[in-house]
Amino acid sequence: TGQLALAEQAVESTSRAVAITPPGDPARARYLVNVASAYLVLHERTDDAAHARTAVEFNRQAIDELGEDHPDLLGTLTQTIAPLVALASATNDEALFAEAVEIGRRVSSVPDDHRDVIPACSNAAHALLRRHDHTDDPRDALEALDLADRAARLTPDGSPHLPPVLNTLGGAQLKAGRIDDARHSFSRSAGAPSATVLDRIRAWRYLGRIELVANDPEAAVAAFAQAVSLLPRLTPQRFLRGDREFGLGQTTGIAAEAAAAAVRAGRPRQAVELIEQARTLLMSETLDARSDLRTLSELEPGLHGELQRLRDVIDAADHPVEAGLVGSPSAVRRDELTSEWNDLLDRIRTRPGLGTFLLPQPLGVDRGPVVFTYATRWGSGALVLGPGGTIDAVALPGITDISAAEQGDLFESASIAVTKASSYQARKAALDDMHAVLKWLWDNVTEPVLDHLGHTSPSSSDWPRVWWCPISVMSSLPLHAAGHHDEGPHRTVLDRVVSSYTTSMRTHAREPRRKGDAATLIVAMPETPGASPLPSASAEAAVITRMIPGAAVLTGADATRTAVERALVRHPIAHVACHAIGDALDPGGSRLLLHDHDTAGLTVAEVSRLDLPDADLVFLSACNTTDSAPRLVDEAVHITGAFHLAGYRHVIGTLTPVNSTAARVAGTVYEMLTNGGTKPPDTTDAALALHRAVRQIRADHLDAPHTWAAWIHVGL
Repeated sequence: TGQLALAEQAVESTSRAVAITPPGDPARARYLVNVASAYLVLHERTDDAAHARTAVEFNRQAIDELGEDHPDLLGTLTQTIAPLVALASATNDEALFAEAVEIGRRVSSVPDDHRDVIPACSNAAHALLRRHDHTDDPRDALEALDLADRAARLTPDGSPHLPPVLNTLGGAQLKAGRIDDARHSFSRSAGAPSATVLDRIRAWRYLGRIELVANDPEAAVAAFAQAVSLLPRLTPQRFLRGDREFGLGQTTGIAAEAAAAAVRAGRPRQAVELIEQARTLLMSETLDARSDLRTLSELEPGLHGELQRLRDVIDAADHPVEAGLVGSPSAVRRDELTSEWNDLLDRIRTRPGLGTFLLPQPLGVDRGPVVFTYATRWGSGALVLGPGGTIDAVALPGITDISAAEQGDLFESASIAVTKASSYQARKAALDDMHAVLKWLWDNVTEPVLDHLGHTSPSSSDWPRVWWCPISVMSSLPLHAAGHHDEGPHRTVLDRVVSSYTTSMRTHAREPRRKGDAATLIVAMPETPGASPLPSASAEAAVITRMIPGAAVLTGADATRTAVERALVRHPIAHVACHAIGDALDPGGSRLLLHDHDTAGLTVAEVSRLDLPDADLVFLSACNTTDSAPRLVDEAVHITGAFHLAGYRHVIGTLTPVNSTAARVAGTVYEMLTNGGTKPPDTTDAALALHRAVRQIRADHLDAPHTWAAWIHVGL
């Protein structure tokens, strides 16, 4: 299930077993193997290479204690392969790959009737396939194919090991070019009664890829649709948030692949629908819970209780081991539960006020075009959602998922290098890299989209709006700042349109906040325990209070998590100037650094739990507030996304580190929103205000894109 607490408990218990067992005890080697297995699970859950290294060390100890003639040696060697492969993959260590492969060859040489033959062959095939991913040596693929085929032949139907064995076999068959055989293996895995939800998602996803390779986009769409439909079952609500994030992180990129398939099939509308279904599941679930489920509870409490009970039963059927059930529910039982769920939804939707219960938001949009950008190895493009729900597909042949990821990594590393550069040459090289990414984005992504929209020349007034919704690897790219800025205003996004970002159509469908009290909160942390001074925070607070004299201010020791959370409820507008920290291992733990951040951090998880229906604008003047772990880019699990989920119609955040120009950006934004301090802030033109501020900074610092490309607007 990927639950972190269970992995940690397993490590603690097995470690204690080893600690209290003296050397020479016949059981000690088995306990060492158990510790290694627990650490491997912890590595898979946290992606921390240190845990994989510890697993390898414990396995090696077990091998040494057993000796060459022990009957358990073969099984122990078999269990050593997976942690070796995990550590080799994390460190790119060819010697570790070679060790894993050699052990795999040794253990897989046993006869068919040996008790460990199936895991031995399957693990050996896995090692060869992972090494093939690094070396592209066809001999590894062919050897893996023979081993995986043997494991599949020897695994009985109904065994819980069969689906993962079939998925391994299918992967080997794909690498060997045996497309029809791979299709058969993945189809068997997807339909196996003992398959877990993740097994089935992976099988359907591979089937979609196979059909794209086979140039059958209709079949590919059908397969991806099956995979996407299973995503909500991957993370039961009873799991902790971090565990649910981990579960969804194992399917990153599926939205882009499904969209590419639908576009190739000539179905741009279905492409957008699949994107909406496959992304921001945690966000959508929260929003639904605050609307549809709340309405159901109020109007039909009996049906609400029935729905909750049935969802728990389905969760248990999809996760039988975690639920304490013996064996796996049959496919028939799953079909019965699915039918019962659909019948219940039909009954609910017949009741007054519940006709659209848990149905996707309509795709029509009146504010302006929403542009979904995606990149895959099977096709890349943009889906432009226009007025009345029209959808146009724009091909982007110049990019792939690999090139987009490379450009995103380059922009991020360059933005960090600028702040740490110790010489003029190093700083200039980093700034040149940032400009190179912005030019690449313009040539390959934004110019084709803007030309399609008819925005072919610079604007000066009546600025048109565009909402960007980047998918998967596109999410880390600064689409709003793309352009050849050193060539004048003719080839840049900033000179043609006002850009905003949207996380999903659910949040995009929000209504603007009704006019009324515009009470403003300022949170400023010029000094923070355990962090470097941030003098610009005081400057920002001073600038804003001059234009909004009645603003409430929390600073220093008064700016605790509890105080800020309570103040957010009372103030529709908030400005937060502080440090921020991203947590790649636990994205929900990414946080703003308030006075008590060591003991009570204002984390993504905490902010996401807030329900602020009157929230209007939050200005996050902090570094990297939109930074997300790569495995969760489709879930918008970052500080900016958390505030948007909490209810804010407008969120101003950052993609990269920001510098001392933050006070100037804030001053320009609030000057426009308050008409120079002559009226309470009106957030209607928040995006335009940020656009104006960014253009002013660019005019003075053209060669330093880190001072202006970092800022983004999310929302209406």
